[in-house]
Amino acid sequence: LAILTDGTPSPTRSRLLADAKAKGARIFVHDLALNSAEAVGLAAVGAGGRRASYNLDAADVVLVLDADIMGSEGDIVNNVAGYAARRALLDAGKTSNRMYVVEPRFSSTGMIADNRLRVPASHVGELLRGVVEQFLPADAPADARAQVSNRANSGDGGLAWTTRFKAFAAAVGQDLKAAAGRSVIIAGERQPAWVHALAAFANAALGNVGTTVNYQTDAAQQGETIGALAEMLNAGQVNTLLILDVNAVY
Repeated sequence: LAILTDGTPSPTRSRLLADAKAKGARIFVHDLALNSAEAVGLAAVGAGGRRASYNLDAADVVLVLDADIMGSEGDIVNNVAGYAARRALLDAGKTSNRMYVVEPRFSSTGMIADNRLRVPASHVGELLRGVVEQFLPADAPADARAQVSNRANSGDGGLAWTTRFKAFAAAVGQDLKAAAGRSVIIAGERQPAWVHALAAFANAALGNVGTTVNYQTDAAQQGETIGALAEMLNAGQVNTLLILDVNAVY
């Protein structure tokens, strides 16, 4: 038995695939949408082989970096439900959340942001450096301090640190700091690995891991590649192939 599946971040599916694997099934993963930049970035901060999921219902402050988490990226259903739960203020004592969005183009997520800042995609990471600078721990590793203080891209063709950008970075950074453990920073799939690494470091520094951010085993780590499946099929080693929500010839 061979099972071919995609990279959907489902704990239930992961458990069932693990059970099937333990009983002798071969698991294969094929998903062109898997975010390799996120994988490389998380590996750089010690979270290799995992991917992030977010509990927006537990977040008072949300910073979204070039990520359409309400329209086309990640676990959209969970993100919308979690965010909306904090906007329904009919319950006594419930407070609303705040969402800041930094993006190069108008998105479904930017449309509902409390504060939206438009910057080129190539400069989103530089803006994040300015935000993290507001709460960087004094005992942060040297490489993290160097990454935050790096302004090499701020010359010609880089982000011009105008009064507006400085004020935005300072305000967002302080808001995240005040909501430590109840905030979250989310980097989009188009951002490079170092931005994902810095976002993950910032979430850890704020104490968000385990509350608003969780890391689960990447589905791609549960199985072999589609190339390995093709070799088994050509060798006649597969009697039954179960395909779960995958276009195997695309």
